[in-house]
Amino acid sequence: MANTVNVTTANTFEQWRVKQNEIGTAIGDLDNLSVSNSGHATLVGCVNAHQNIVASSLASTGGTITGHMVFNDDKKAIFGTSSDGLEIYHDGSHSYIADTGTGDLKFTAPTAYFSANVDIDGTLEADVITVNGVALAETISDTVGAMVGSNTETGIAVTYDDADNTLDFVLAAAQTTVTSLLATDIKIGEDNQTKIDFETADEIHFYASNAEQIYVADGILGPQTDSDVDLGSTGVRFKDAFVDSITVTGEIDGASLDIEGNADINGTLEADAITINGTSLASTIQTTVGAMVTNNTESGLAVTYDGTTGTLDFDVIDPVITLTGDITGSATMTNLGSVSIATTRATSSVNTDDIVDDAVDKDKLKSLVTLLIINSAGTTVKTLYGAGA
Repeated sequence: MANTVNVTTANTFEQWRVKQNEIGTAIGDLDNLSVSNSGHATLVGCVNAHQNIVASSLASTGGTITGHMVFNDDKKAIFGTSSDGLEIYHDGSHSYIADTGTGDLKFTAPTAYFSANVDIDGTLEADVITVNGVALAETISDTVGAMVGSNTETGIAVTYDDADNTLDFVLAAAQTTVTSLLATDIKIGEDNQTKIDFETADEIHFYASNAEQIYVADGILGPQTDSDVDLGSTGVRFKDAFVDSITVTGEIDGASLDIEGNADINGTLEADAITINGTSLASTIQTTVGAMVTNNTESGLAVTYDGTTGTLDFDVIDPVITLTGDITGSATMTNLGSVSIATTRATSSVNTDDIVDDAVDKDKLKSLVTLLIINSAGTTVKTLYGAGA
């Protein structure tokens, strides 16, 4: 049992309750009661103080508090146990309602009002949340609807339908502000059968009728299948083609073919008509050959080109055959035809003494008869003797 009991106005209610029990015990042993123990100068004062404490104390079975209870800073009202209960206290700066147990802190009031801001560090879970009397979903819908209802869009129209809380997006048919569409394996088209497909890196593939027709790769615009795609059609053609070279495996059909440079044909050239510089091949050949013979030099033959008929006229020079000596005569051979020469024997050209028994000296006869073939220029081209030598 304590020999001293100090009771002051700074003590808590619990401390007052304990000490009043100690005072009651000390009264039973007046030797242990001193004036300083109760804070009063007389024993009567000590007894009265004890009676006041007892009168204001609550029984352990409960009671009613009719006055205020003041808990100084950091003094806690603990409901439950100190390790697993509810603590209410003020630390000098903030007030706390701390649940130190493992259960939930539940508010069972019909309505809870907070007159100031509420800061929730964890998760707020509620069956229904309203903002200023309006459901949270409706508040969000109206807020977002107001954000897009009066703003300015480009290429798209956005309207808020307050009746069903929906946003209606209508994409403009003409887009004028899109500057790029970059994505891996992007497709552009009417459907998956008719499209432009960027399915392979660094290549562009064009589809029609659910089949790839042509593709673009580095340095090539080509068909996907060999000999499958036409360039133009019989009804609609391309205008001009500017290429460095053309390699074909079939025939080339065209109304005309104009080649500015050389043409190298390894096979056979077949044409209904060929012209050179606007002149038919036949006329070109005629003119070329005609020029070859018109101004050249011939001997015994004259060749002329007739441009009106495209023919070469050959004219053999008509030679004059002249006989001289004891027998003379001459005639013109026309077109190398047969010719008859009327001859004249000179008077006393025959010496009968030279003829004995019908024998004729051949050498003598050779010296007597000579046949000369002379051209138009007067040049002897052949000499024939009477003996035929």
